[in-house]
Amino acid sequence: MKRAAWIVIADSDRARILKVQQLGILIQVDCLHDPLGRFKEQDLTSDRSGKGHSKAMTSKHMEPTTYPHQKELLAFAKRLSSYLEKARQAKAYMNLYLAAEPRLLGILRQQLCPATKEILKGEFAKNLANEPLEMIWQQLPLVV
Repeated sequence: MKRAAWIVIADSDRARILKVQQLGILIQVDCLHDPLGRFKEQDLTSDRSGKGHSKAMTSKHMEPTTYPHQKELLAFAKRLSSYLEKARQAKAYMNLYLAAEPRLLGILRQQLCPATKEILKGEFAKNLANEPLEMIWQQLPLVV
């Protein structure tokens, strides 16, 4: 039996793992959630920025070098990448396609291991996470 192609449809808080059953027909294999992905930046921090003093003893706000939402996207991308790697090792799919919101797609691409990148056949910077399965197939130019 031929191993399937998988399509990952993701946004900041959800990744739908879809399998191409046959041309034009998708079935959902799994769904990963990141409950913090939809929070606003200020909701991800527990309190206001700390205050520090410069040499002149004037008060300055110290800003974090990495924003909490970026950290959350990175953590979600790592989790998704790990899931895809384990499934690849289990030979669950042969070809991989990614369709994600642009910020997540860039981070996810960096997190994929080299072996998974080798079977990545297409990337689409589109947020299709809330689309029905029938519409997803129509919006992606896939060669499966």
